[in-house]
Amino acid sequence: MAVKAKPVVVEGVISDDRQSRINSIIDKRNRKAVKDGITTADRPILGTIETMAGLRGERLPTGNVILDYYLGPGYGKFKKRGLTRGTSSLWWGPPGTGKSMHCMLTAAITIRNGGYVLWIQAEEGDTLAMAKVFGINPEDGHFIHQDVRGSGEMAFEVIQDFLMANGVATDLIDLVVVDSIAALAPKEELAAIEKDGLGNSSQGMALPQRMMSRLFRIIHAYKMHDRCHIIFVSQSRVDLGAYMSPDKAQGGRGTSHGVRLNLRFNPIGGKAGLIMSGEKVVGHKYRIKFIKEGIRHKYQNLEFENTALYGHGLDDIAATYHLVAVELGGVTTGSWFSATDELREFLPPGDWKYNGKEKFMTALEEDKILYQGCQDFIAAKSAENRVITVEPDDAEMTNGDEDDGVSLEGAEDHDDRGDA
Repeated sequence: MAVKAKPVVVEGVISDDRQSRINSIIDKRNRKAVKDGITTADRPILGTIETMAGLRGERLPTGNVILDYYLGPGYGKFKKRGLTRGTSSLWWGPPGTGKSMHCMLTAAITIRNGGYVLWIQAEEGDTLAMAKVFGINPEDGHFIHQDVRGSGEMAFEVIQDFLMANGVATDLIDLVVVDSIAALAPKEELAAIEKDGLGNSSQGMALPQRMMSRLFRIIHAYKMHDRCHIIFVSQSRVDLGAYMSPDKAQGGRGTSHGVRLNLRFNPIGGKAGLIMSGEKVVGHKYRIKFIKEGIRHKYQNLEFENTALYGHGLDDIAATYHLVAVELGGVTTGSWFSATDELREFLPPGDWKYNGKEKFMTALEEDKILYQGCQDFIAAKSAENRVITVEPDDAEMTNGDEDDGVSLEGAEDHDDRGDA
């Protein structure tokens, strides 16, 4: 049965008296929160939706042009595309699919823009070598690195020290990366091992889930990440007893529910996933899949391909080509690659025609004007895509309807429940 909701129609304007009483309550609660030390004057806990959205309007670019496009720009004056400040995300998948590389790329972009990064290293890995690949100066104080020694709770205490001061969120850190939550050991598990030996913890599988659920409750209660973004990296594991769902992210269901953005990194198997230079493997391909992304449900289960080059990181030229030519239709493909009228609006007058894909990608790499024009084209498309509009169907709905706001008209002929 197709159920169509009736649009809300506001008749009249809120009276000045009612508005003043509402503003009085808002001011009262915000002043009390400041007095109690819950927040500061520049961080209200109550207000209009425009005011509250403005606190989290700024974005942190990831460095992946395709991912940033789908994440969209910020609100109001914030035009950058990427991860939303004041939220957290889960990046998970099998080993070797580019999760840590993407995190380091995001960290490098954040530092390049003057931000500070806190990197919690729980797994084995050469973070220093990876940082140098992306141009991060190891002596730069903008990159704070911690090797986890001890329980997972100790790692979270370090995060709390940087993100909170006297119960109020600070502006010290712009990006936090936890790599990875799958390697964090709860203190109860370590205590049980010291007491009874390895493998004798009766609740070993439940302890990490409880630890992560407790972490998210604390983060959301105190708004510790009010000015930064937290990336939780995790591995995939077999979901025992599940049907048609062979794996899931470690950390329990609370982890996927606690974050706003959930990305799964999928490998591309066989020779199709390898980048070759002669007989030498110089990179690999993989896919990123949206599992959850805020309110933009049209990106649910969306998946796109990426290319990683060993020793260099993400192939930005390949990503720009894929987004402009394949996803957005900015280039007519075939034996000749030519810029469409939409793309030409962002380029100076010229031919902008190339004989084949390789010639176009070479020009994209060498011609800064073409590259910048493509980036401006992507930015414009991303801004258009961010606007959410709701248009009432005047043919079926009018302001004079006196029903209960639910239309069942044509229910016998159409059922769209399966489209969700």
